[in-house]
Amino acid sequence: MLATFDLLWQLGRLGSLVLGGLAADALGIQAVYYLGGALLLLAGAIGWHGLLTRPAGAHTQRTGARCHEIGQSEIRVWMESAMRGRGFPVGE
Repeated sequence: MLATFDLLWQLGRLGSLVLGGLAADALGIQAVYYLGGALLLLAGAIGWHGLLTRPAGAHTQRTGARCHEIGQSEIRVWMESAMRGRGFPVGE
């Protein structure tokens, strides 16, 4: 399954290079840079809009976003104990 995901990812990268090369040939490299910048700004605006319209408390449903509800010291203690459990020297 992971090999399939990797194959799809690499095919997407290859397709992106092909499309970028064709666009640079047809439109010029400066137009491709402007188009890339516009797409980046669009992605940022969509992400920002998603953050603003998310219902209150929605971040608690995601495991990776728990940093906002737990204190930094608790996160540090958790990370140190996880590293000690794997045999890494911590705080020595």
